[in-house]
Amino acid sequence: MINNFVPGALGRGVWEFKPAGPGRCDVVYDWQITAAKPLLKLLTPVLWPAFSANHHWAMRMGEQSLRLELQRHRARTPEERAAVPAAPGPAFPHNLLDNRVLG
Repeated sequence: MINNFVPGALGRGVWEFKPAGPGRCDVVYDWQITAAKPLLKLLTPVLWPAFSANHHWAMRMGEQSLRLELQRHRARTPEERAAVPAAPGPAFPHNLLDNRVLG
């Protein structure tokens, strides 16, 4: 089990890895959300539908990206790999240049 705490983020996450057969494992990421900033605490009840919709959309896009990456990984030939469509782009392109992960 791996605990993940990111200062300034919205909570704490725990990764859990379990064996699931030869060469496989199940992965669970449990993210405990905490609204620490006063304004966020105040607005959460009003903004919850938007937060929830955004979360479900992001999860769908993540699943789509993972499925495409698995198709690419399992391709047997360069032609099969090239036929796999590109993953969805960033959700908020205006943040692209300020994304520390991309760098």
